[in-house]
Amino acid sequence: MIKQLLSSLFLGVILTSAGLQAEEKTSGQGDWTFKYRADLSKLPEGADAHIRKAHGGFAVDRQGAGDVYFQLCDYGVIHLSPDLKTVRKINGDAALSKGNGHNTSLGYDDAGKPYLVIPNNRTAQVLFADTQGKMLHTLDRPDALDWFVGGRFVPTDTLVVDGKVLVADGYGSKYIFPAEPFGKWVKGIYGGRPLFTTSHGLDLNPLTGQVAIADREASQIRYFDKKGNEIKEGRNAIVTKLPAGARPCDVDYMPDGTAVVGCLRGAGNKPGEVYILDKDGKVLSVISPKLDLGLGEGNTNIEHVHNASWTKVGDTVFLLVYAWNPGGFVVLEQVKGS
Repeated sequence: MIKQLLSSLFLGVILTSAGLQAEEKTSGQGDWTFKYRADLSKLPEGADAHIRKAHGGFAVDRQGAGDVYFQLCDYGVIHLSPDLKTVRKINGDAALSKGNGHNTSLGYDDAGKPYLVIPNNRTAQVLFADTQGKMLHTLDRPDALDWFVGGRFVPTDTLVVDGKVLVADGYGSKYIFPAEPFGKWVKGIYGGRPLFTTSHGLDLNPLTGQVAIADREASQIRYFDKKGNEIKEGRNAIVTKLPAGARPCDVDYMPDGTAVVGCLRGAGNKPGEVYILDKDGKVLSVISPKLDLGLGEGNTNIEHVHNASWTKVGDTVFLLVYAWNPGGFVVLEQVKGS
């Protein structure tokens, strides 16, 4: 009996130790090292059945309190509180629960009130809604542009800048189309084939004022001014090359020019990774959720990182990571000095 009791106690110590070790795992380098926060990596009731098709990206209200919004395919828009502790489904218009919101962005109206912009790659539309889920406007295919009539339109990301919304047709023509946020398509296009293999995601570099576009299959980021002119040095385009095999889906800049880049696959075709780049495009840190943190099970299977964004709670940076097929959503917390 005593022997069995000691054996049980010994086994309990081993299991407890293993659990602590799992909680203490980190990924990344230097100040850009992160740990997994299981308590914050929750989804609302009913969302688990849809996580395999996660594409929705993250819209963080950085001009406001820091609320986070993202769309989950065939489920709807999800809201995270600024402290990331409360998650809920927004019970809005039915259109927001149909199809696949391929990234979620935020714009601000003249009064500074935020609104959601969701490119739906399945319905070939761009949806505009308030943060309570009320539909405000829908942009259909850009057939008003005569040359595009009948073309394949599969939008993958949007960016609201200088009173326009830029729409990346990443799975279709590869062009970037500008439009009025609550109006119609306007002149001024750029990108397309063969310039891009996949104009997948885009963001505004706050230091240079340039539009950065993640060219997923080319493992690089290309840069344009707001009028659609590619940034070049002489005849050569200025690009940021990522490690061979990395497949960047999007870019999310911090105010100081540091960039968070979520990659569907990591270098050398590893499971998805998140890169932290400095203002010059140099890789500061590589975060490997699956290989380093062991996030490869259930609804935290981070095999294909489709989106990664940053937010801050107090002085601490958190990464929000969305993974496609088999699907997962996780929150990672910065651990400085590791």
